[in-house]
Amino acid sequence: MTLLEKIDFLMEKNHLNKRRLSINAGIPYTTVDGWYKRGYEGMGLSTFKKLCRYFDVSMDSMAFDELEIQPYDPDRIYTTKREREIIMRYRQADGIDQTSIRRTLGIDDTEQKKGQVG
Repeated sequence: MTLLEKIDFLMEKNHLNKRRLSINAGIPYTTVDGWYKRGYEGMGLSTFKKLCRYFDVSMDSMAFDELEIQPYDPDRIYTTKREREIIMRYRQADGIDQTSIRRTLGIDDTEQKKGQVG
């Protein structure tokens, strides 16, 4: 997958067009549009970092084919690296902390309690 194919995939996954990507990532529109007209070979490191930071992907996964990006599936829930970290920390928390987190997020525990054997 080329860099441009990865950018296209990530834009589609995030429901972005070139203009919205430009605004959100802080990259001039002429730069983004230029990738499609002239290629991305001369992309500066600072622009590349902004792009990776915006999409929350490693520079390695954008630059090399080692890490595969899966085709977009609208029925799949995609998570950022930060969201996965939050999920893992939630799973490692004790029951009291998990209850506190659910309350903070406004998650109703009544369904979970119905299925519990008491």
